[in-house]
Amino acid sequence: MRCVSVNLRFGKEAAAGLSVLVYDKTGRMLAGASSDPTGQAQVCLARTQYPHHFTITGMGFRQVDQPWPLTSTAYNVQLAATLGPAYHAGTRLSFRVLQQSATKLVLQQQADTITLAADLRP
Repeated sequence: MRCVSVNLRFGKEAAAGLSVLVYDKTGRMLAGASSDPTGQAQVCLARTQYPHHFTITGMGFRQVDQPWPLTSTAYNVQLAATLGPAYHAGTRLSFRVLQQSATKLVLQQQADTITLAADLRP
């Protein structure tokens, strides 16, 4: 197995819910993972798979592209904010619901995954 581990940060804060996607030379996605609440994500591939590069993407952040390393590697990634497209008032956006519970909602729009968690503090 060859793995890429990433520690995602925006300023001093962990960046949770971002997508780490692995592609081959043709642009076909081989695997993916989402960063956890601590900003950590890991993607592992069998040696029989031939990854070319990986992408870190999330709404509100500039996309990061990196060639796939020859050996298992850990990265510390400092993310840059991006304003993204502007939408007019009243614009409706469609999201796919990936997971839904009383305390958590996970949505997807294109390659981006958004995790909304309830704040249960009094």
